[in-house]
Formats: sequence, structure tokens, C-alpha cells
Amino acid sequence: MRSWIAAVAAFCHLDEASGHFRRGLAEARLDQLREAIVEFDHAIQLRPDYADAYHLRGVAKGRLGQFQDAIADFDRVIQLQPDNASVYDSRGNAQSEAGLHRESVADYDQAIYLQRDRAATYYNRGNAKRNLDQNQEAVADYDLAIRLQPSFVSAYNNRGLAKKDLGQYLEAIADYEQALSLKPNLANAYYGRGDVKSALGQYREAIDDYDRAIPLKPDDPDLFVSSGKARAALGQTEEAIADLETALKLAQEAGDSYVAGEIVRLIQSSGQE
Repeated sequence: MRSWIAAVAAFCHLDEASGHFRRGLAEARLDQLREAIVEFDHAIQLRPDYADAYHLRGVAKGRLGQFQDAIADFDRVIQLQPDNASVYDSRGNAQSEAGLHRESVADYDQAIYLQRDRAATYYNRGNAKRNLDQNQEAVADYDLAIRLQPSFVSAYNNRGLAKKDLGQYLEAIADYEQALSLKPNLANAYYGRGDVKSALGQYREAIDDYDRAIPLKPDDPDLFVSSGKARAALGQTEEAIADLETALKLAQEAGDSYVAGEIVRLIQSSGQE
């Protein structure tokens, strides 16, 4: 009788943990991340080996910028489920956001070893490699992501970024144009193509791209800086200064003192030309 009572109690305990997990999942889907974490906390307290609760709690913490706490949760999942490819991917994402790009590459490597057909993992590893200035290797990863998912817009866009950094300007433009064919209002693709055209000395065409990107991404100071530089190269001094002043205002509003200082120097040099 005692063993039967203990079994029933244990079952109720597990069912209560599942209830907290489901509520946490619902809260996360509504972007109520702190509330979701509380529910996952309860689930884990009731069931200390609840791998899915640790995993989704880590994802929620990562979305809140709590990257080290997220990594700790993913570490626990890996202890419980060492062959879970998706948690290596999740830990790689958190490590990349925390600036730990080499560690993130190692996690993506393991995720790919366990599951070779996830386009997102190759894409994420490509991003980490690009952050390590390994642009040729990044291109290879974006190639694999696109092969698995031919409509992967962000993979085309970021492959364009890597190819630009490699000096492969025409190929970069082709990638941005493919991204735009799939998503015509992609600000970053217009922005990236504009930067490539500026690098080629095609400043008027670059400005056309920046003009398309700005309404889609009006709060990006770097975009206005690029536009201002292109206008300055064409001798459009007043327009260049206007763009740079807008960039300065946006950088100051964002509290980015370094970027703001760089923009002030650009404005001063433009005014002297």
C-alpha cells in the first residue's frame, strides 16, 4: 500500500511539473519571458531532471540578455541529454551573443555532428565564423545552409556581407539581389548592396540603395553614416552633413558615445572640404 501511495504522489508531482512547463511555454509564446521563467523554475523544482524545462528556461534567459545564466541551463540539459543536437545549437547562440565566438563554433560543430540537416545551424556557425573574420569558412557554411533551404533570406544576405569583406563585390551584389527577390523590403540587403556599390565607387547607385533602406530602418546611425560618406564623395556637402547630423542624433539617443565621437569627426572633416 505504501509503495502505491508513493507512486501516486510521484505521478501527481510529475503532472504538476508538466502543468507549470505548459504554462511557461504559453507565456514564452506571448513574449512574457520573466513569467515564463518563473513557471519553468517551478517545473524544475518539482522535477529536477526536466531537460525541456531547463532548455526553454535557457532560451528565455538568452532572449532577455542573461547569456551566462542561459549557458548554465544549456549545460544542465547537455548533462541530461548529451545527444540533443538542438541544445548545442541553443548554447552556441548564447555563447555567440556573449561574444564567445570560438566556443559557439565548437557547439555548432557538435550540433552538426549530431544532426547534419539543419540549415539554421550552418547559418549560425557561419555568423560566428564571420565574427572571427573567417569569411571564407563563413561563406562555405552559408552555402550549406542555402543548399538545405534555398529560400533562406538571411543566409543570402549574410553571405553577401562575407563576400564583401573578401572583396568579392559582384558576387556580394548577386547575393543581396537574391535576398531582395525573396524579401523585397529587407533593409539590410539594400544597406549591404549600397556599401558594396560605395566600395566600387558607384556612389549614386549606393545612395539609391541607402535611400531605400532608410525608411525601413530609420533608427540606424551607421546607415546614415554610409549615406553621408557617399554624398560627401559626390561633393554633396550639405546633404552629407545632414545625414551625419542625423546619425549623431541617433547615436546620442542610443547612448553610444564612441560612435557619436566618430560621427563628430566626420562632420568636422566634411565641413572643411
